[in-house]
Amino acid sequence: MSYDRFFENNHLAGVAYGIAATEDGCTGMYYDYTIERSIGNLERRKEMRIGRLEKLSKKKKLPKLKENTLQDDLFVLFGPDMSPENAVASLLQIVRER
Repeated sequence: MSYDRFFENNHLAGVAYGIAATEDGCTGMYYDYTIERSIGNLERRKEMRIGRLEKLSKKKKLPKLKENTLQDDLFVLFGPDMSPENAVASLLQIVRER
């Protein structure tokens, strides 16, 4: 995906196959998804990892996350035209930049 297409759209939508993996095994199913841009939405920062780390650093109690939110989960979406090779290359790029 080009940066232009990614940043010019206010949202992305589609269907994806999601896999939940734990120490006990994995399972998958199809999900409809919509991803909406949230620029300048700092009041929701407490829902993000950085907001939770800030609370921990101040020795404050973390609020319980809602059941229908990502918690100790990883969610990665691959577009239907992305090859396995490009998927791996993209993930490695993320690791290099962090």
